[in-house]
Order: sequence, then structure tokens, then C-alpha cells
Amino acid sequence: MRFEVTKLFSSWLTSLNSQISVVAVVGGTSGDPEVGVIKSLYPNAEIHYFGIDNPRNDKNFHRLDLDTDHAHISTKFDLVLCSQVLEHLWNLDNAFNELRAFLNLGGYLWLNCPASNMAHGSPHYYSAGYAAEYLVKNLEHRGFEIEISRNIGSKRYYFSTHILRQWLTEAEIQSPIFKYNFQPGSFLGISRKYLRELPGRILSLVYSNLVTTDIDYATEAVVLAKLTK
Repeated sequence: MRFEVTKLFSSWLTSLNSQISVVAVVGGTSGDPEVGVIKSLYPNAEIHYFGIDNPRNDKNFHRLDLDTDHAHISTKFDLVLCSQVLEHLWNLDNAFNELRAFLNLGGYLWLNCPASNMAHGSPHYYSAGYAAEYLVKNLEHRGFEIEISRNIGSKRYYFSTHILRQWLTEAEIQSPIFKYNFQPGSFLGISRKYLRELPGRILSLVYSNLVTTDIDYATEAVVLAKLTK
């Protein structure tokens, strides 16, 4: 469902009247889909990356552990992007405070995490997810005004992650059988995997693929907040 979050992000950023000059990507890389949107709409924006490692050798990388560190930076940012990070943190109080400290007054924080998900590492995993309302309460407590708050999912995607234990692509959600995402491997290995997964994918067709904000089927939580005090 991150593809739906990216569409929402793109729609918001396209309609934004403010200028975005400096961006902080916290816990992500230049490969994040939201970063691609930023580069497309604001090609001259200066982007800094913060995290515990730098797998893509991104420029302007700064080491930061949101669980324990306090960033000492002279730059304040117009937009802070933090996607798919919170479930890997145990010290959320420190994380929220750090994200706030990155922003200019009037700057925006885009925060996305699972609302409900299967266990996964990267390298640590502490939570199946958080409702958007949880993010809202923590941000309002720290001087943010909420501009977007949404739980996003679909019955089919919820079924695929929680029962089939698979993250399906956007195309696979539309057509779980004929748009199967064949991963590299031997012909025999790929064939066995496909046949093993086929019954579950057939069953997934029973469930609607319409996007919903119903918390019962949400797999993503997203909040856009503006720092106002």
C-alpha cells in the first residue's frame, strides 16, 4: 500500500504553494518513492539523508540513530520525510522530538508507517504499526497542526500481508495471478514458488481491492503536519 501513500504525497506536494528548498529524509534513501516525487517536482531542492547506514552512498548523508542520538545540525528544513521507520524504533519519544527539531517554523513533516503489518527486520522490528491517530496525538503535543491524517488499506492487501504473508505490488493487487512478480531465480525454483502461492492468490480474489480508510483493514498510516509553534 505504500504506492497509495506515494500517490497521496505526490498530490499534496503538487498542490503546495510554498517553496521547498531543503529536505531531510530521515531513515530513508534516495531510492524511496517519495524522494523520486520530490526530485521530479523540486529538481533544485537540496536533500540530506539521515540514518544508521548509507546503502546507496547518497550524498549529504549524516549518521543518526533516532532511538538514542540528538542531531546537531545548523540546517533547518522545509520538509522532513520519514517513511516506514517508526516500526523499527523503540524510543519514539526521542524520535518525535528529533523530527520536530529538524524543521523550520512553518515547515512540514510527512510521516508514514504501517498501521498493521507482518513482522520484518531492517535491522530491528518493534511494532506491527500505529494508527494515524497515534501519530496525530504525538505531533499535536509538540506544536504541529495536522493537515492530512489517514489510515489506508484494502481488504485484499490486508489479506495478502496478514494471511499470505506477502507484500504485493500495485499490479499484483489488481491481478494477483496474472501480474505475479516473478523474482530472479532458477526456472524450477520460480515455478515451485508460483504454484505454492497460487491457491492463496486465487482466494485473495474474494476480497475487494478498493482502497479504504477503514481502520479494520488499514495497512498504512500517514500524517502530514505543519510546525506552527
